[in-house]
Amino acid sequence: MLAQIISPTRAGALACFIMAACVAMIVPPNSARAADPILIGFSAPLTGDAAGSGQEALDGAKLAVAEINAKGGILGRPVQLVEGDDRCDPKDAALVAQKFIAQKIAAAASHYCSGAALAALPILREAGVLYVDWGAVSSKIPGSGYDRLFITIYNGAQPGVYAADIAVKTLGMKNSPWSMTAPPPMPNSPPRSRNTPRSWGPRSCCPAISRRATRIFRPSSRR
Repeated sequence: MLAQIISPTRAGALACFIMAACVAMIVPPNSARAADPILIGFSAPLTGDAAGSGQEALDGAKLAVAEINAKGGILGRPVQLVEGDDRCDPKDAALVAQKFIAQKIAAAASHYCSGAALAALPILREAGVLYVDWGAVSSKIPGSGYDRLFITIYNGAQPGVYAADIAVKTLGMKNSPWSMTAPPPMPNSPPRSRNTPRSWGPRSCCPAISRRATRIFRPSSRR
């Protein structure tokens, strides 16, 4: 549901734009030759089960970097992505983070999976690297207290509360231990009697929530 609002492509691009703004504030203008690129580490699952989302995010990051560089880069220096394939695996994520530090990245716009993010975070934190989390949702990430951390995505505890809020306030559902009352009719749905209660279990209520939420949060309706 929320993924329709923040797609991996948009998340990757947004992370790089935020990173560019932050780097501009901390990198001294004369700290290196103008020709030297500012390196941004981008860790994502580029292979494996979540590779589709990782590749989408990387495409968004590349578009953002191209736009930033077309406008003169950051303080006159070009931005360059350093790609890392963490496969959503904590061990691989830690290795990628160590590679980033060895390559002297200025910042990291990284992670789709929480396990990968939590494995890399201590390494990035020890090196004092700016870190924008664009996809990992574990509450332990902001709970780390790292003061150079920025997050562009919702907290993992929020989607369930959000869906329940829509079910009750928008769809008019009333919950009980055994059933739900039917929501108001969907637009263009066949007529039915409001006086005829019917039992609603997980298989029947969830599609209704999904259909209505799709209408509410379809990206084209938010432009």
